[in-house]
Amino acid sequence: MEDARTIILPPRAAVGDGPGLHQALELLVASCGARAAELVIRVDGGSGEHTVRVGEPHGRTREVEVEVSPGGAAVLRLSGGRRPAPPVLGLFSAMIGRELDRLRLLAERAVLRAAVEATDAAVMVFGPDGAIVFANRAADALLDRQTSDLLMASRNGGRPEPVFRLLCAEVGRLLGAPERRAWKERIELTDGSELAVELSLRTTGADGFGRVVLAVLREAVGPPDRRVDEYASRHRLSPREREVLQLLVKGLDTDSLADRLGISPHTVRDHLKNVFRKTSSRSRSELLSALTGASSQSAR
Repeated sequence: MEDARTIILPPRAAVGDGPGLHQALELLVASCGARAAELVIRVDGGSGEHTVRVGEPHGRTREVEVEVSPGGAAVLRLSGGRRPAPPVLGLFSAMIGRELDRLRLLAERAVLRAAVEATDAAVMVFGPDGAIVFANRAADALLDRQTSDLLMASRNGGRPEPVFRLLCAEVGRLLGAPERRAWKERIELTDGSELAVELSLRTTGADGFGRVVLAVLREAVGPPDRRVDEYASRHRLSPREREVLQLLVKGLDTDSLADRLGISPHTVRDHLKNVFRKTSSRSRSELLSALTGASSQSAR
């Protein structure tokens, strides 16, 4: 679903000693003339309670329930002073909620960074101006390689060019044409290896970025064009069916195949049916598995 949201952590499940909690409590103490205050926060999905204290309790203690919605509640214990007025209490509740949101987002960012750093794929995010705003370790290594030995690649037998020049050109096209949502390609490096590249346009909302492009690059494990040609010849595929197979191996979907070949998606499906029939395959995954297996055998 277009509007589906991936939840990394439950709302307000991460509660820590954020400075905002202490500052909000200090402000409340000053506004109601209390000598000390204690805030006990309970959150849905959290582990136990979290307590924030300001000052040293003395004398009579007054308890006030504080809503931290959605997903939690808190008890405010005041020593001395007067009961906070409703507008002050409402502002205090909002400040606590925002600080808990901030702490949760920090925890989510740590989880996401750890997950992205654990992958072997090079992951980058390009901002709305086409500049790289995030790169994991694998992407840093690829950037270093580009700088040190001018990592070169070619597409469709064209003239080699620096990988990141090619990549930035496609990123610019995606950012400039928001009706296009993704770009997938396998590019051949001048050392004979291949990179599987996937770019996807993302909308980040009202956070100052707007549109960004997520780039994922990984070493291609499928067969190179030469082995695809051998497989196509063995199964007597037509020239057009061979083109469909070559692009299918590169990860293109039906619409991308149609766009690349200048034909309709319906015609692409007809060609795929013929390829499946001639290769005795029942699906794309089965076809690609058979092709990879045949390539491995021919490489021995």
